Amino acid sequence: METELDEGEADFHNQDKKRLNKANLETERKMQAILNTLGIPLTVVWVPDSRQDKHGEIKSSTIFIYSPSESDAWNTFTHEIVEFKLKDVTSTYRTIINTFIEALEKLAYERKEQFIEFLPKLFEEINKSKR
Repeated sequence: METELDEGEADFHNQDKKRLNKANLETERKMQAILNTLGIPLTVVWVPDSRQDKHGEIKSSTIFIYSPSESDAWNTFTHEIVEFKLKDVTSTYRTIINTFIEALEKLAYERKEQFIEFLPKLFEEINKSKR
């Protein structure tokens, strides 16, 4: 049901929990405890799936870990946390770059407008010279 998207995601999560053994559940609990201790506002879900083309990802506020082995899952967990925290660091640079691009676009627009306003004067002078 499309109206129950959040519930559907919860059902998906619960079904995957059934696939996980006790050791995997314990690993997931430990990962979640780390997130909670560090004050990282994310939830972790370990969904071992070797068919995925990536080891993990963050969607909404959830880290999805697809790595099938526990050691790979820990590596993926670490990678996703580092990537999440780096976004805070790099957001400053993105803001600066976007502001710079905005300024350059404004400058380019103003120069283009000046050039377009110049063209009629150019054509007028050329036509005068031809007479």
